[in-house]
Amino acid sequence: MSTQTFQMVNLSVSDLTELIKNAISTEIQKVVSLATQPQKIETEILTREEVKDLLKISYTSLWKYNKQKTLIARKANGKVFYMRSDVMNLLNNVA
Repeated sequence: MSTQTFQMVNLSVSDLTELIKNAISTEIQKVVSLATQPQKIETEILTREEVKDLLKISYTSLWKYNKQKTLIARKANGKVFYMRSDVMNLLNNVA
């Protein structure tokens, strides 16, 4: 880690205030940009159709996987979803 030194000479209160505001603004922008980056793929949810196409199986097979607890379905607002991580684990275990 490199250290930088500076000497403040004849710096007014308003100039110092402006420097502090700029530094804080820059750091806040960094935090906001990190917060708006996409979440890890592990938390992504997939629809039944996406899982069916990804696994190249029928809806019936998908239903059987759920019934056998091979792939756990989650429901929200009357719709069925699957976690991408669960689907990828199934793919890795089959291969």
